[in-house]
Parts: sequence; C-alpha cells; structure tokens
Amino acid sequence: MRNKSGLFCILMVIVLMVFYVLPMSFLFFNIQELRKTDDDVKNSIEELKKANEPVDTSRSFEKLKDGTISIESGKLIVQKGIKMKYDSEEELLYFDGYIENKSKEDFYGVDLEIELYDKSNVIIGSTSFYLPYIKKDQKWKIYANYSDTNMKDVKNFQIASVDYETKSSTN
Repeated sequence: MRNKSGLFCILMVIVLMVFYVLPMSFLFFNIQELRKTDDDVKNSIEELKKANEPVDTSRSFEKLKDGTISIESGKLIVQKGIKMKYDSEEELLYFDGYIENKSKEDFYGVDLEIELYDKSNVIIGSTSFYLPYIKKDQKWKIYANYSDTNMKDVKNFQIASVDYETKSSTN
C-alpha cells in the first residue's frame, strides 16, 4: 500500500505542478514582460515629447550704431537702410534692403523675421524673408511684404530673429 500512496503523492505533485505552479509562473513572467513593455511605452512617449519640443535655433545678432545688423559677430550683415514702403495700388507693405555674407562659408536656409509695431510700439504682426542659400562674399536683396487689415497701422519694424545653417551644422 505504501507504494500506491507514494505514487499517488508523486502524481498529485505532478498534477499540481502542471495545473497550478507552471501556469502561475507563466503568468508571473508575462506580468514582468508587460511591465517592461509598459516602461518601454512610457519611455517612448517621453522621447516623443522631447523630440517635439520647440528648439530655439535663432542666431545672436546686434544692431550697430550705424543701423547695420551684425549676425553671429559679423558673419552675416543686414545693411542699414531697410526700407518700409506702402503700395496703395496693391495694398501691400514692402520691406527691402540687403544682406551680405562676410564669412568664409556658405549659409543655407537663411530666415529673417521682421516684427511690425504700431504707433504705441505694440507688435501687430510679422513678416519674413527666406533665402535658400547665400554663398560666401555674396550680397542679396532682402524683399518681404506684409498684407493684413492692420497694415496701415504699422509705424515701425525691427528684425526679431535670424536663423540659418552651414554645411558644418547640417552634418
């Protein structure tokens, strides 16, 4: 009889292992994997949030006493005398002037933003000038326009930001 009861105990242990312990361990490992997956998803979401945060790419510039604007310590120069003109026939406000590359490298994607102010010096709009590239020692005409219901209220303007890339910054 002892053999049968010992065999029965072994059989019960096997049944418990197959129907209880193994499924529970499988469930435990799946829960651990789900936790890892959940952490991966959280990390991915955080990475996406960081990737979509705005990045300030504007370059430093200063307005010199003669009205010239020096960008990145004289690499790009916006020459003094940007003019603002109103064309009543086309109902457009025009801005024109010159930008010059005085550096030893070419610039790409030059983007110049101009803020527009009313007589109380409140910003009422903006316009921009985009130049796909400007080679070293070249000079280009800046030409931007602005058309809005408040364009007749524009009394003053200033360059708000300048952005560009160089070959070394795109690599």
